[in-house]
Amino acid sequence: MTEWFYRATSKKISFDETKDIAVDEGFLCRSAYENNGSRADNTRDVEFHDVIHMYFTGDGHPREIGTFEVVAPKWHPKPGRFKQGVSGTVLFEVDDEFAKKLTRLGSGEGEGYAPDPVLKKMTGWALVQRTDLPTPPFRDAPFAGRAALVRRRT
Repeated sequence: MTEWFYRATSKKISFDETKDIAVDEGFLCRSAYENNGSRADNTRDVEFHDVIHMYFTGDGHPREIGTFEVVAPKWHPKPGRFKQGVSGTVLFEVDDEFAKKLTRLGSGEGEGYAPDPVLKKMTGWALVQRTDLPTPPFRDAPFAGRAALVRRRT
């Protein structure tokens, strides 16, 4: 199990929407590819059973969202939502209904979620919240530069 740290910003959606999608829906929207066609940083390195500590830093006041385990769709409370896996990753495409919900988020505060620029599908990780694992304070997270997803180095 690898420990990851992810920081969301208000560029896409608000804190409340980000938290709702993670906690209530068990999902972290993440593209496998960048707009230039290259692979998104670290997305090939996340594995099932890894833990992601999530934070929101978009409004100048870093806040903890929670700690989550990356799971296979069959272990998710809503397994039918997930479709084809993304080759070389544990990211999954989501069904059209959930994808529509994700694209409607943002309420004018941000850009909202968009499909993966290469796959043209909404993708992300299936998550289960781990309330038994504490979320480290943001100040202890090993973020460097502008990276959104980093792993704990031991």
